[in-house]
Amino acid sequence: METINSWELGEILKTEFDAETGTALSNLFVVGCFLHLNGEREAGLKACSSALKAIKNSKIKTNFNSIISTLEGNEEQYASLVSANVEVNKLFKTSGDVDQP
Repeated sequence: METINSWELGEILKTEFDAETGTALSNLFVVGCFLHLNGEREAGLKACSSALKAIKNSKIKTNFNSIISTLEGNEEQYASLVSANVEVNKLFKTSGDVDQP
């Protein structure tokens, strides 16, 4: 099983899923990053892990452990790598004026 880097996650969501599914998984992942960054570590990890497990359980057979193990301190960067809805991306802007896609 191949291990992927965080920057590959956005590309997988764009190319391997229909737009609605990719956006839903992106939203879940970004909300997880936001929760984790704001002290809700367990809920954040659960949301991020759920999104990654859904991707892994599709036809994608990769290892996302590197993303989860390096989430601490990288939440904003990882969230910026996927294409979530504008409203979800605004969570970061309202909590720290972080630029999002």
